[in-house]
Amino acid sequence: MATFNDLPIELVRRIWSFLARDRAGKRHLCTAVVPDVRRHNFRSTFISSAERLHTFASLVSRPDPLSWWFVGIKGVAESVRDLELYHIGVPSRTKDAVASERIFASMALILRRCRGLERLFCHGPSAMPVLLSSLPAPPLDLLKLKEISLYEFGTYSETSPSYGHFARLRRFPALRDLVIDCMWHEGEAFGAVQTYRPPVTGPSPVTNLSLSAGESLTTPAAAVFIADFAQLTRLEITLRGGVDLGSLLQACPVALKVLTIHYCEELLEGEEEVDPVNVEADLARFVHLRELTLGKGTFSPTCELFPILSSHEARLRTLTLEPGTTLVADKLRNFVFARGGPSRQLEYLVLDSVSFYSYPRPSLFPNRRDVIDGTFRFERRWILPQWTRRFGLGDARAVMAAANRVGVRLEGTVVEAVEYDAVRASEEAYLQTRRDESLYSLRTLFKEVEG
Repeated sequence: MATFNDLPIELVRRIWSFLARDRAGKRHLCTAVVPDVRRHNFRSTFISSAERLHTFASLVSRPDPLSWWFVGIKGVAESVRDLELYHIGVPSRTKDAVASERIFASMALILRRCRGLERLFCHGPSAMPVLLSSLPAPPLDLLKLKEISLYEFGTYSETSPSYGHFARLRRFPALRDLVIDCMWHEGEAFGAVQTYRPPVTGPSPVTNLSLSAGESLTTPAAAVFIADFAQLTRLEITLRGGVDLGSLLQACPVALKVLTIHYCEELLEGEEEVDPVNVEADLARFVHLRELTLGKGTFSPTCELFPILSSHEARLRTLTLEPGTTLVADKLRNFVFARGGPSRQLEYLVLDSVSFYSYPRPSLFPNRRDVIDGTFRFERRWILPQWTRRFGLGDARAVMAAANRVGVRLEGTVVEAVEYDAVRASEEAYLQTRRDESLYSLRTLFKEVEG
């Protein structure tokens, strides 16, 4: 009779892979399945306190007792791929130097042992000292670490971030993605400019950088910080307030290929208007740009953006304008006709500038009570497209015709808003059909009763 152990090893590992979704936290006691269970149980490790940090450091440092029975078994440390540190409080050195040094030592031990670590997530203002101040002496064995994310990042009470902290990121050769999400009211997230820079070798390996911050983006330290990423090709800036990005964008490497600038969703949801951040003049230096995404308030309402892109962005292939952005009909139409400029490289244009609401659609919800009895009211649920004086329905149709003529793929709410009237007419016809069916059913019912 076949047993579980007779199954192919690929199938066994597939079965145990569902442990990642097991929220019950059950212990699987059979030692025969420990290697496969451990591979998935410790693949994503979440640590939320200093005590758990010390416990995990002790776990990865102990020799594995199962190595006596299983040849070549991977230990706990070798199974970790994602490590998340959540608000690990670091006490002041003046108040409890022993406790703070113990935290740094535990983190250094974890980084030394978990050689297969690929993604590291840190939450809280003490994330920088816990992570970078804990790095053990080189050489490091974290050859697979490719992503570091620092959330709720800010100035630590005793260890202000500096160029020296960020320069240590060069010690991770596989690091490509860096996410820094600053605290809302943090104005010195990137520390102060240092006259002395620690010796570092080689350029920073980071190619994808995501910054979410406010006033700290305007500091000289922020410009020094971003200038260090010589190999940067993808940059996303999420604004938490109206700031001048001139110095930051001027310090960015000109080799950027993908650039996104927009306000955070929380700010857009809470305010109808945002402080304008006109970045179009600073975009002219990015001559290698291929994809550009701009959000509400990031360029002038006069849409001088389009002439600048036509003159300087010869390689631009994709342009996305997010909800709330303003459009000027003639400048947009000329930009589309020229396919982005003399080089005619523009291939894809996404315009989400026009807001409207056409949900729910009766034809998609035939079993709704108000659809069955025909009492559905469009004026109560649907919102008409918000056309402006500078960009109306006729202008949108002209832009669509121009895009179709020159071979530019056009998508977004502008296209959907043009079809709004046709969609509503179709839905109203469907609703009238349902009313007729309901009326016919009632007539049939009364005839049967009379009969």
